[in-house]
Amino acid sequence: MKQMLDNILSIYGESVVDEVQIENVTEEIYDNSRIEGEYLERESIRNSMAKAINKNYAQSHSISTKHTDVLVDLFMESRENNKPITLRRLHKWHRGVFIHTRTNARRSEEDKLIFGRFRDKEVRVIEELFGRGGKRIRYLAPPPETLEEDVKRFLDYCNYTQEDPYIKAAIAHLWFVSIHPYDDGNGRISRAIADHILAHETKEQYKTYSISSGIYMKHADYYGILSETTDLYRNRHFDFTPWIKWHLEITLSALKKSLKESTFIIERGQYWENNQSLNLNDRESKSINAMFDALSKGKIKSFTTKEYMEEHGVARSTARRDINALVRSNMLSKIECEEEHYPRYILKTDKTSNLDTISPSKVKRGQRDIHYLISDTRKKNPSITSLYDENNTLHTKESKPSQR
Repeated sequence: MKQMLDNILSIYGESVVDEVQIENVTEEIYDNSRIEGEYLERESIRNSMAKAINKNYAQSHSISTKHTDVLVDLFMESRENNKPITLRRLHKWHRGVFIHTRTNARRSEEDKLIFGRFRDKEVRVIEELFGRGGKRIRYLAPPPETLEEDVKRFLDYCNYTQEDPYIKAAIAHLWFVSIHPYDDGNGRISRAIADHILAHETKEQYKTYSISSGIYMKHADYYGILSETTDLYRNRHFDFTPWIKWHLEITLSALKKSLKESTFIIERGQYWENNQSLNLNDRESKSINAMFDALSKGKIKSFTTKEYMEEHGVARSTARRDINALVRSNMLSKIECEEEHYPRYILKTDKTSNLDTISPSKVKRGQRDIHYLISDTRKKNPSITSLYDENNTLHTKESKPSQR
């Protein structure tokens, strides 16, 4: 499936490939942090990634931060630099995760984290035995005195062992978390190492999927399987087969998700390439991208002139001028809305070309589930084919689209 993604991208232009990579790296960094409870600005990451992948990239007002710039640089370095991972390189990654954050702002002097250096304290997880009294140790990390040698052995495995890359990435992920060499950030570094292994050993041409996004969607299961695997009481023989199976399933689901989403990114990229001669303003571009975002989630977004005015804070004359320009350029279609006395506008693509009316019964801010829209249309045009097969899962909750 990964090879299929690479093959699909290889036939498209640079701008389309860049957009797919920007989207996937953004998701990887965004969800890698969310797993640990850190919430970054998605658009800041996108902006940092756009600057990193395209040196000529320019934006009227940069919204990236030093923190996201560094995270993107580290991520790209971990993927593109195929040299062996060293202790020095590992410490550099760790410093990059925290250097521009306020992690130590509310910590006492003795509790402050030291960035880019192994911990000097013991780490253990103790469980209270309720009802019976007493405690037991569920997890005990290696002592600080042995960390350097433990990590060197780990890096030897990562750098030189011949192993199936998907199994190797799963083992490396678990192994690093089990060593727990840093006071904090071990999960983020372990996932970066796993991504490095996959990028290097599968010879990835492009960043086409995000494992961290798959993990975040099941982060409760993630912490559960980690806890079960590293529990010294329940898993005394350290059988990590269930962990490897879980990690492989997450990787496969990430690839499937990416295959579906990449088709929309490619379609959007081609759409913009075909219309690159049009000089759209920021309002028009934002509206078109929001419609593509909705389409990628199984929805068709529509709006009225009044909703366009409210969205962008413009006068009716300005809204009409923008909308009419998009209709004349064949970027929007004008459709009638049953029981309403004013038209709505939808994105004009192959997926929406057969729609001529829309039922307002379940319209909420202009978004409709595709199945309802197709049902409306089939009454008038029975030959229309389904846009999605029965295996696709449509999102039914309204979500705020990214502004690109």
